[in-house]
Order: sequence, then C-alpha cells, then structure tokens
Amino acid sequence: SLYTAYCRLERTVNLISVDDRPDLDDVDGLLGENNWLSHVLAHSPNFLFNYSLIAHQNYLSNPEAIRSLELLNFDLHRLGQVRQSGESTEPFFRNADFLSFDISAVRSSDSPQNLRTGPNGLYAEEACRLIRYAGMSNKLSSAGIFGWLGGASDYNPLSAGLVAQLIWHLLDGFFSRIEEGVPGNANDFTIYKVSTDTAETDIEFYKSNRSGRCWMYVPMNNLQKNRFKKHQIVPCSYEDYQQAMKGDIPETWWQTFQKMT
Repeated sequence: SLYTAYCRLERTVNLISVDDRPDLDDVDGLLGENNWLSHVLAHSPNFLFNYSLIAHQNYLSNPEAIRSLELLNFDLHRLGQVRQSGESTEPFFRNADFLSFDISAVRSSDSPQNLRTGPNGLYAEEACRLIRYAGMSNKLSSAGIFGWLGGASDYNPLSAGLVAQLIWHLLDGFFSRIEEGVPGNANDFTIYKVSTDTAETDIEFYKSNRSGRCWMYVPMNNLQKNRFKKHQIVPCSYEDYQQAMKGDIPETWWQTFQKMT
C-alpha cells in the first residue's frame, strides 16, 4: 500500500527494508508478509528505482531470490555486515524515500512476538540505531513497522516495548535532521574530484560542511535525465571516497550508473 501510494505520484522511488530475508515468495499467491516484495517488483508500471535489504540472514534466504536482487543492482547488507559496521548502512537509509521495518529481523530473545521468530538477528539496540538513521534522512517521507503479533493470546510486553522504542528512535532521528543544502553547492559543500582507472570521467564527491556526510555524483545520458535526475546524487560513505582514491569505482556508484543506462 505504501508503494502504490508513491506510484500515484508517477516518480521513481527508493525503498529500504530491514528484514531477516527478502519476501519474494510466489507473486501468484495472496498478498502477505512473505511475498509483498514480489508484488512490488511485478507492479506495472514500475516506479521502484532502488531497493536496499538490511540485516538479512543468508541461511533463511532463497539463493535464487538473492541472486535476482543482485542482478537488479540492488543493495544487500547481511546481518554480519551490520554487526561488523552498522555505520556503513547509514548512506542506504539516507537514500530511501520510504522504509519497511520488519521486527522479524530482531532476534527472538529481544522480541519474542514476531511473525517469524529465530535465535539470530539484530539486538534491540542495533534495531533502534538503524531506524534512527532512517529518521535522520531528509529524503524519507514514510515508514512502517511490521511483523509484530500484538494481539497474540500469550501477550508479552517485551515486543510492544521494542516497537514503542523503535518509534521513539525514528522520531528522535526526525528531530535531529540537518538541512544540508543542495549537494554540489560550493557554499554548503566541499567538492572533491577523483580520477579512477576504470571510469571515463572523474567521480565527484560532495562533503557537507555542516554534518560531514558525503554524496557522490553519477552521470547519466540525456535520454534518462527527466526520469532519473533525482537519483544522480547518491549518499555515500567516507570508505567509498577512499576506494575511489585507490583507483577503484565504488560499488554504489557503479550500481547506480547501471540502473540509469
């Protein structure tokens, strides 16, 4: 329902999902918690430009589904990667128009009343940090928290407490938003141009003078400008800049470029 609301605006959007697996079951089945992403991808006309899956667990995921998402140049960030460096997910949240947060991504010891419970997953404090990143994004305009069995007969207040704290952290991020200005504006941003061995042109990085956060510019051909212009400036991390300085194209830059050509 969130996605179709954006479709009525007739402009491409970015979706980010925190989930233990991609919900890509058979699209011919009734719309539900296990196949909603299939319906989004199959929607016609399709206005989804990018999809990011955060904290998924490979052993719970269909390998063919993972491969399909990779071929579409979508962003996949496994639970272990989040655990190793949660800050590396921040640019993906900064790039999203709307968020789907399934608390099944949280381990059952921290949230026992999930639709799908499991021994592994995010800790509660990790989940709160991720959703705060979403709230801090100036681009994010809607969010949903799903997968909580609030009406279960064996009601447990622990999951209800987590949902309440997720909402609190989302709002805390919203009220911590920083007006960055327009990326590329010399008054608000420091501009770096990096030459690489494989890109035909320099890669431009924009570092905010207010927050220190970074973006990069991805070129496109004239035929795609009307549709994809808003996606030309992509949030990135300092690690992306370091990778470019070594002569390599950052993965996020390349994936975005592939989707626009």
